[in-house]
Amino acid sequence: MFCQEQVAQLRDIQSEADAVDAQIIIVGSGNVEQAKAFRAREDLPFALYTDPGRRAFKAAGMRRSVGLGTISATRRAMKKGLSQGKTHGDAWQNGGALLFDEKGFERYRYVSGFAGDHPELDELRTELGHLASHI
Repeated sequence: MFCQEQVAQLRDIQSEADAVDAQIIIVGSGNVEQAKAFRAREDLPFALYTDPGRRAFKAAGMRRSVGLGTISATRRAMKKGLSQGKTHGDAWQNGGALLFDEKGFERYRYVSGFAGDHPELDELRTELGHLASHI
């Protein structure tokens, strides 16, 4: 449910990302077949990679937990009509967002504190604008 929500959020900033030649990449923790099914179900316009061993998540410093915020995040997602299907990959692995410039320098980092914790859209838009000013 939270992956679907974050994909919808990323779709909302796709035009801003395109404007600065930024590429949105999603990394999941399911297996290859699960990733293929997710790509088809969500009709993803971005690159999708899978990392069942969670090496990329660990290297990026992402957290693995569930917090009290997950309760309100669940209500928020359900109000949007989303529902939790079968969990694929590591159910405890939280996501985040990283933004790198064209030289590979990290310009933005958001580490989710709990399942369903996503960066604010306005924050992502602002950071994409900052990225454009570094080009």
